[in-house]
Amino acid sequence: MPDEKSTAPITDRNGRCRIQVSTNNMEATLLIDPPMGAGNWPTIEEAMEAIRAEGITFGINTSAVEHAVNQHSTGGAIIARGKAPVVGKDAEINYFFETGVFRKACIEDDTGKVDFRQIQTVQNVTSGQVIAEKILATQGESGSDVRGHELAPVSGKDKVVKLGKNVNWIDKDTKIIATGGGEPTIVGGKVAVLPIYELKGDVNYDSGNVNFSGNLVIRGNVESGFKVEAEGDVTIYGNVDTADVKAGGNLLIQGGVSGMDKAEISCTGDFSAKYIEHVTVNSESSITIKESIMHCQVSADSKIIVEGGKGLIVGGLVRAGEEISAKTVGSRLGTVTELDVGVKPKTKQELQDLENQLKQNVDSLEKAEKAITILSKIPNISDDKKEMLQNLVKTSYALKAQIAEIETTHQDIMAEIQNPTRERGRIRVKETMYPGVRVTMGKTTIMIQDEIKYASLVYSEGEIQVQPYR
Repeated sequence: MPDEKSTAPITDRNGRCRIQVSTNNMEATLLIDPPMGAGNWPTIEEAMEAIRAEGITFGINTSAVEHAVNQHSTGGAIIARGKAPVVGKDAEINYFFETGVFRKACIEDDTGKVDFRQIQTVQNVTSGQVIAEKILATQGESGSDVRGHELAPVSGKDKVVKLGKNVNWIDKDTKIIATGGGEPTIVGGKVAVLPIYELKGDVNYDSGNVNFSGNLVIRGNVESGFKVEAEGDVTIYGNVDTADVKAGGNLLIQGGVSGMDKAEISCTGDFSAKYIEHVTVNSESSITIKESIMHCQVSADSKIIVEGGKGLIVGGLVRAGEEISAKTVGSRLGTVTELDVGVKPKTKQELQDLENQLKQNVDSLEKAEKAITILSKIPNISDDKKEMLQNLVKTSYALKAQIAEIETTHQDIMAEIQNPTRERGRIRVKETMYPGVRVTMGKTTIMIQDEIKYASLVYSEGEIQVQPYR
C-alpha cells in the first residue's frame, strides 16, 4: 500500500552569506547558509558584498573570506577584527641618587659580616646638578572597530612630583636640578636637597640634644635621655638607648634600640634597625627589622618585615596597614602578642579620636539640655539667667551639628574599613606562630589556640583564614 505521506519537492535555493558583528563591534563573523537542491554556493564576490552591506570597513581578512567560501564552511569564520586603542605608558621618575632607608647601610658579605671599610658615604650634589628626570606619560594610540569608528587612545597616567627645598624644574618641567649644595633626598613625598650635618661621635652630654633642618648622620650611639630630630633623613651607625629620635624622612639605625619603655622613634619615611626592644616606633611608610621586635608598640602605614636572623616578633602590639611578615611570632610561653593588619594605624587613631570627641560632645550636650530644662521652668526669669539660657540653646545647636558631622565622618571611615571588596592585608609566618597571639584584621579578631607553621593569614568571606605560606 503506498505511503499516504507525500514528500514535497525540494525547492532549489542558492546559498547566502550573512555577517554577524559582536556587541562591541570589534569582531565580524562570516556565516554561510548552504544551498538547497540544485542551488549554488555563494561566491567570494557575494561574500564581499555582504561585508560591505554590513558596513565592515576595517581589519578585513580577505584570506579568511576566501578560505571560508572555497571550503564551503558553515561553522562561521572571523573575517574582520578591530584594533583596540593602545594605552599610553605611565610617567616615570628616574632619580640620579639612591633613595630609601638602606642607601647608607654598611655593606655585608654572604655570611652577614659587615666590612666597615666600605660604609657608604653621604651623597653630595652641587648647585645646577640634575638629580631627577621625569619621563612624560605617552598619549597611546587610537584604535578602530570593524565599522571604521575611531576608538580614542587611553593616555598614560601622570606622576606628580612635589618639590621641597633647594630644587627646581628645568626643561619644561622634565628635569629637577639642585639649586644649592647638599644631599638629595625625598622628605614627606617631596624631592629636596638638604644640608648635611655629620656628628663624628655619640649623642651625649658633650653634644647635647641634636636638632637639624637637613639630613643628619651620627657615627656613634644615642645615649639615654637625649633627643635627636632632623627635617630630613637620619642615619645612626651605633645603638639607641632610652632616647627619642624623629626623622622627617627615612630613619636608619645600624645597631638596635633598647628603649626600656621610655624611648619613642618616629619617621615619615622608611625605618630600619637591627633590633628593637621595649620601644614605641611609628613610620608613615615601611619598617624593616633584621633580627627581632620584642615587647614594642610598632606602627607602619605600609609593611612591617622581620625576616633576617631570628625574625622574631614577641610581646607588645604590632600594627601595619598592608602586611606583617616574620619568621616567628609569639613564644612557647604563650607571651601575649598582638598583630593588627589591614587598616592604617593613623586611620585607627583617627577613629579613636572621633569616638573620644563624640563622647565628649554628647556629655556636654546632655549637661546643656538639662540646664536648659531647669532654666526654662523658672518663672519670671532674671535677665542674666535669660542670657544664660539663650547661650545654652546656641551651644546645644552647635553641639548637635558637631555630633552629626563626627558621626558622618565616623560612618564613612567604618564603611571603608568594612567594605567587603577591600583588601584586609596579610600576615606571613615563615616558621611558627605560637598560641597566645591575637590577630586583628579590620574589625575581626581571633586568638591563636594552636601552633601555626609556614602559613599566611588573610581576611576572606568575613573571617580570618589560615592559608599556605606565600
